[in-house]
Amino acid sequence: MQRVNEYQLYELGAQLHPFTEKIEKKKYGDVMFGLYKASSSLRAMLQQNAQVPLRICRPHAEAVLKSIEAIVPNDFNEAIKIESDSLITWTQSYYLQKAVQEFEMVLSAELLALDTYFVSQKGAYSTPDLIERAHIALPHPYRGRLTEDARNDFDQAGRCLAFDLGTATGFHLIRATEAVLRQYYQQVTGSLPKVKSRNWGAYIKWLRKSGANPKILKRLEEVKDDYRNPVLHPEDTLSPAEAIVMFGLCTGAIVQMIEEMDKLSAASVLAVSPLAMPPAANPPAVRLLKKVKEGS
Repeated sequence: MQRVNEYQLYELGAQLHPFTEKIEKKKYGDVMFGLYKASSSLRAMLQQNAQVPLRICRPHAEAVLKSIEAIVPNDFNEAIKIESDSLITWTQSYYLQKAVQEFEMVLSAELLALDTYFVSQKGAYSTPDLIERAHIALPHPYRGRLTEDARNDFDQAGRCLAFDLGTATGFHLIRATEAVLRQYYQQVTGSLPKVKSRNWGAYIKWLRKSGANPKILKRLEEVKDDYRNPVLHPEDTLSPAEAIVMFGLCTGAIVQMIEEMDKLSAASVLAVSPLAMPPAANPPAVRLLKKVKEGS
């Protein structure tokens, strides 16, 4: 997928269209730069990796280039050596005019059939961001916490959302959220859930027994009941509007779980810190306190 710069087409048209009129007996110096620019723009459009690939009108575009080269050499250093006061001949003017007119006619037909669509903005989400980097919907500190698979699924969900593929959006959101959920499950319970037991109901049950944050469990239950289970059923579909709601809901769930994992990690570090140990379990600290008291 490649973003199209529509101005490139406008610029090509603006440069070529003047030559649908006769330039017979005009001075070379008056048309040289215009023809050279038009030739350069047309060559760019004919490149294999061009934003708008021209197929049907390619032979006509090549005919235009050939008629331009009959007046202005493709090598700019050679083009500027030609006497600027020399006049364009009738033959040069005729073939150029005919080639450009035919090219415009065929180009208009090809562009009419070209698969070009406008992608409308979804809610407050930027269309380029959804298509290219949806994971930036997550606050900056948490983006780097996603695994590569989770980030890829989140980006795929954004792309599907941009193109109104509601059910596909939900599918990828569930995968991304579950990837983080499994990390959260491991940190709370001390073990990863079995691969064969990918059941959110079981995840939530054991998380609750292990004292997981009730707010997170409530959010996960909402995703499970209202979106995950329906999305997995072939007879159910997710509308684009529902997909927007689900996108925000899963983003919130992912952020909550990552925040909670950070808190649990910080608490774990504090728990094993020597300064956090009671004096009986920290002999060096006891001796230090004794010396301080004796000195006072």
